[in-house]
Amino acid sequence: MPRAETEPLGGGAHGDFLSQKVLGLRDVTSIGHADLVESPDGRWKAFFLGCRPYADDFYNTGRETFCVDVEWNDGWPKAVVPELVPTVHAFSYWKEFDGSALGPEWLYLRSKEEDPTPFYRQQHKNFSVHATLSRGSDGELLLFQNENYLISFSRKGGAVSLTRKEGDSESSFSARAPRGRLEMEVAGRGGIYTFRYRRPGGRWKTLSGDMDATNLSTHKAGGYVGTMIGLRSY
Repeated sequence: MPRAETEPLGGGAHGDFLSQKVLGLRDVTSIGHADLVESPDGRWKAFFLGCRPYADDFYNTGRETFCVDVEWNDGWPKAVVPELVPTVHAFSYWKEFDGSALGPEWLYLRSKEEDPTPFYRQQHKNFSVHATLSRGSDGELLLFQNENYLISFSRKGGAVSLTRKEGDSESSFSARAPRGRLEMEVAGRGGIYTFRYRRPGGRWKTLSGDMDATNLSTHKAGGYVGTMIGLRSY
């Protein structure tokens, strides 16, 4: 690596190698732990960790990986400040649970044998998740940081229910569930989540339109993995 081994990486007369100030970022905080990588074509990049809070130090997406280009000047690296910092692009994803193998984007809390619930990471501050329970089946959408910080949106025993856990505090409420196939939706906007349900093609009914979801933030739940969204059948 073309740098002086006797000098610290960044700082001093050479300036900071990587920081919010250097990159001019306002929406990404807690930048650090960078790794320098040379690509096959000879270009250098820095992969580093950061967070995207929606308010103060609250973020439900955990600590994430970012990447910037790097230039070398007099044997010292410097993160390239882009003219326009790109945002994370919106995307949609659909999965039919038909018994086929799941891709690597799906996770399990422990092993598939111990808990077969598949989870998908929350990747945006603003998002929506839709799931459809087949006729005669019960199940839940589980928004999970750990066993003590979670939100469960479920249909079971003729009722559709919401349960919110934050440490030792737990609250829940329910409504009568429609029979047959049931569509369930979770929509997040920062620290506020909305929960709706309906029969396919029918009108949406809101079980909660303004649930406090800051219990899913690292600030409250601890750790850095972020919220995982799982679908569990009963």
